[in-house]
Amino acid sequence: MILRDAPTGIGAVYAITLLFFITKGNKPIYDQYAMMALFNMTPDPLIGYHELPQRGTEGRIDGGFIEKLTERYEQYIALLEHHFGDMYKKCRDIDRALWVYGHLCKDKEKKCSN
Repeated sequence: MILRDAPTGIGAVYAITLLFFITKGNKPIYDQYAMMALFNMTPDPLIGYHELPQRGTEGRIDGGFIEKLTERYEQYIALLEHHFGDMYKKCRDIDRALWVYGHLCKDKEKKCSN
């Protein structure tokens, strides 16, 4: 994965953004607010919101960082596909709407109130 050889300063969000360009848009850019919105749209109580893991101290990749990042990113993609199929790859309005809805969620640990 990109992160194993990444220089200091390239963390989870930047690496995922690079994936978007390397895959020519096939992999989505992770957005914490879109993830909060997806979490709130999903009735399954087993799915909980988690921020992306941090890379570690002094640029080291430790504590299962790659595994945690991969798991969270795959969960993000699965939720996008569950709710929108492949349309999330073609329609930027979905990104925008998720971002706005995610900003309404003030407490990351709880569902948004309707």
